[in-house]
Amino acid sequence: MAPEIHQKKAYTGNSVDIFAAGTILFMCVAAHPPWSKAIAKDPFYKFIGGKRPDLFWKTMNKGKPEDYFSEEFKDLVTQMIDIADRRFDMEKVMAHPWYTSNDVPSYEEIK
Repeated sequence: MAPEIHQKKAYTGNSVDIFAAGTILFMCVAAHPPWSKAIAKDPFYKFIGGKRPDLFWKTMNKGKPEDYFSEEFKDLVTQMIDIADRRFDMEKVMAHPWYTSNDVPSYEEIK
């Protein structure tokens, strides 16, 4: 759930959906969830909410090759899972270079 839901703030569907999509995108690439709960006390989410995504990504990259997450991927996901007043809307997501790139891996690369 988006952090604003945990804080019992007014529900804004589009923003919450962007958060959920960013979380799912992260899990598809990383093969694990980014945190237990998107709250300020969570040891991983606090880096996003606290404007320290560099520490979040440093932690998430442990045990993976150095360039496992591209800079464009990290930027997009960070913008999608940020706190509500800084979170991307769908227009910004769809205009982001990671989303618009034609750099799609081949079947062999995926395999």
